[in-house]
Amino acid sequence: RPPPGAPPAANGGSPAANGDSPGAPPLPPGPPPPAASVGFGLGNGGVGLPLEVAISIKGKDHKGAAAMKFLRQAETEYPALAPVLAVQKAYLAKRGLRGVYKGGIGSYSLALMALHSMQQAAARSAGAEGGLGAGDDDVKDAKILGDSLLQFLEMYGHTVDLTKASIKVHALKPGKGKKAAEAHEAARKADWGVLPAPTSGDGPRAAMGGGTLQVQDPTQTGNNAGSGCFGVVGVQAAFKDQLKQLMAVPADASLLQHILTGAPGKVCVV
Repeated sequence: RPPPGAPPAANGGSPAANGDSPGAPPLPPGPPPPAASVGFGLGNGGVGLPLEVAISIKGKDHKGAAAMKFLRQAETEYPALAPVLAVQKAYLAKRGLRGVYKGGIGSYSLALMALHSMQQAAARSAGAEGGLGAGDDDVKDAKILGDSLLQFLEMYGHTVDLTKASIKVHALKPGKGKKAAEAHEAARKADWGVLPAPTSGDGPRAAMGGGTLQVQDPTQTGNNAGSGCFGVVGVQAAFKDQLKQLMAVPADASLLQHILTGAPGKVCVV
């Protein structure tokens, strides 16, 4: 029997039934359960000690921020860049050629290729008289986008052999400050366009990677932005097939719907 004044034993049984020796005082109550923590934590359901993870992209070898800044400026100078890039991403995804992890082409190298084709078109039309003239802005925008898309496909589907060439974009407009102006002037005088691909005998240029897509990184000298694309032959064949499809589309049909739909009612989403 418990001593007079002692609380009743748990489960309504005797102290011995609860693991206590006869006549021993009852155990004190245990600590309250921990309160649920906000965010990630240790234990079931993330309840317990908070887990803090610090992530930084400020490493000296990380060029992601520089590449993003470069492409944002490129989109400002060439407004057709983003739409053309979106169409190519969707089409290549439909063909299973997006993503360097499976030998396809990455977003950065694809963006540089699109920028290069627009810079080439701008260089050819520099000083040309006329232009689109007056008219509906939507119509002019559509023509610019259409021309930019066709120029991209003609260049990389037929004109340039991507297995033997290295693509290098032209310098963008200079930033503010003397140092930025000097860097821009040096880049402006450098070779750009379709250059010979590096070979095993080219010394430092060979470090950019042979046998893959060759796209020089404007933010990091000597870096090949297309090094992961070892399926370059399939990528170029996709550009050629896409141009062939567009040439066969009736005049009153939707070009994008024709090349981005695999079947009626099925649309590829980027």
